[in-house]
Amino acid sequence: DYDQFFLLFHQLLTNAVQFRKAGVEAIIRISVDTIQMNQFRSVEEKYRYIDFFRIRLQDEGIGFASEFKGQVFELFRRLHANSGRGVGLSLCKKIVETHGGSISIDSVKDAGTTVTILLPASVEPDESQNLHKKTDFTSNANH
Repeated sequence: DYDQFFLLFHQLLTNAVQFRKAGVEAIIRISVDTIQMNQFRSVEEKYRYIDFFRIRLQDEGIGFASEFKGQVFELFRRLHANSGRGVGLSLCKKIVETHGGSISIDSVKDAGTTVTILLPASVEPDESQNLHKKTDFTSNANH
């Protein structure tokens, strides 16, 4: 879904720029590679390896303490005084998961942040039809 992926990368790049070190240009490295992962990673002794795209966005910004790593994707969670409303990373997580992937973040205070996104490289035909049904990011009063 082009619009959802636009929102995803817009939010991640905006965060990298917003949380750069004062007086320093934002430096953002983006890399993509393909890895194989077990499709059944939560089921013991069941294996089917499929290709995933691993996308990494790395910045050299202000970062945050590693103890907050598990909280950054929570809705309305703000780690910095100049943060927005705490919706951006939560939205990113929802978009990635809707497309069958996962997102994680590693950060070191005053040393930068790395966001890692794993997305299936291909979608089964019946799954691609369901992707649009799983999440509706719009609000409609008639629902």
